[in-house]
Amino acid sequence: MAAIARALQRTMQSYAEANAQHPLLVKALTSGVMFGAGDCIAQTLVPPPKGDPQVYDWRRTLAFASFGLLLAGPTFHVWYGRLDHLPKAIARVRNAATLRAPAGAVTATTAGPSGGSLLAARMSLLRQPASPAEVAAVPTRYVIATKVACDQLIFAPVFLPVFVFYTGAFRGGSVADSAATLRQTFWPTYRMDWCVWPAAQTLNFTFVPVPLQPLMVNVVSLGWNTFLSWFIGGKQQS
Repeated sequence: MAAIARALQRTMQSYAEANAQHPLLVKALTSGVMFGAGDCIAQTLVPPPKGDPQVYDWRRTLAFASFGLLLAGPTFHVWYGRLDHLPKAIARVRNAATLRAPAGAVTATTAGPSGGSLLAARMSLLRQPASPAEVAAVPTRYVIATKVACDQLIFAPVFLPVFVFYTGAFRGGSVADSAATLRQTFWPTYRMDWCVWPAAQTLNFTFVPVPLQPLMVNVVSLGWNTFLSWFIGGKQQS
C-alpha cells in the first residue's frame, strides 16, 4: 500500500508540474481521455437495448474523445479560471450595495459621497477594483454558492446542447437529428446534472486548487460521461 501511495503521489506531482507548464494542453488531453473512457465503459459494460447487436461503435468513442480534447478541455480551462475571479466581483457588488445615502436622504438620487447621485456612486464603485482586504473579507460560502450557481445555471445548460450537436455531427447526423435528440434528452439529463454536480462542485471549489479543478471535474466526469454515452449516445444515429 505504501508503494502504491508513493506512486500515486509522484503521478499527481508530475501531473501538477505538467499542468503548471502547459495548462491548456494538459486539460485538453485529460478531457479527451476521460470523455473517450466514459464512452468505452458505457459501450463495454452497459448492455445494448434488446434486439440491438453488441457491436462496438468506434466512431462514437472518437466523437466523445475529440469533444473532450477540442472543446471540453479548453472550455474547462477558461471557465474555471474565470470563476476564480468571482470573489473580486462579489466584493465590488458588496461595496456598491452597502454604500448608504447621507443622513436625511429619501431617494436614490440624493447626493452621495462624490457629489453625484447615490446610484451613480454605486455604479462607480462597481467599476472600481476591490482591494485585497475587501476580496479577502468576502465569506467563503458566498463564493462557493455563487460558483456552483454559475456552473449550474449558465455553464450546464449551454454545455449540454453543444455536446449533443457536436457528437451528433461527428457521427454523421443532421442538425434535425441532433435537435430531436436534444429535445428528447435535455430535461432528463439536466435533472440528473442537478443530482450530481452541485455536490461535486461544492467539494471541488472548497478543497481543490484552481489549476486542478478541471482535473477533479474530469474524474467525476468519468462516471458522468458514461451516463451521457449510455443515455444520449445510444439515441444518436451513426
